[in-house]
Amino acid sequence: GLSGKRSGSSVLDVARSQLGVRERTGRNDGVPAQRYANGRREPWCADFVSWVHRQAGKQIPGNQRSLASVQHMEDQMKKHGMFHKNNPKPGDVIFFKNRGGSDRGSGRHVGIVERVANGRVYTIEGNSGNMVRRRSYPLGLRRISGYGTAR
Repeated sequence: GLSGKRSGSSVLDVARSQLGVRERTGRNDGVPAQRYANGRREPWCADFVSWVHRQAGKQIPGNQRSLASVQHMEDQMKKHGMFHKNNPKPGDVIFFKNRGGSDRGSGRHVGIVERVANGRVYTIEGNSGNMVRRRSYPLGLRRISGYGTAR
């Protein structure tokens, strides 16, 4: 209902407010480490997503420290019935099977859905090329494992 819409936009308001925030030297440092990861220098895409949700008053279930793991975040959302494969909505979490072009290295990637239009999903992602930036992908992209809707 309406409450879902309102809280979804607050997730987006918080995410948009962070666009352009970047690492100091490209080593998971600077403002992102301090703000999203409690000073830890680690890949911070999932730290960004859980931080945005906390700021917006929506908790992603699970231990906040462990939510730095994309796999843990997806597992928790699955466990709490928040995960779905299709039909992303603004404010949803988008899960990727791998990092793709976002960052070097193995591991997974995660972001926030901003909008869906013309068969594409538009996102705001942390740790994409060492910063918070907008990206977009075809909806049928195999690299997308699914979406999570926090309550």
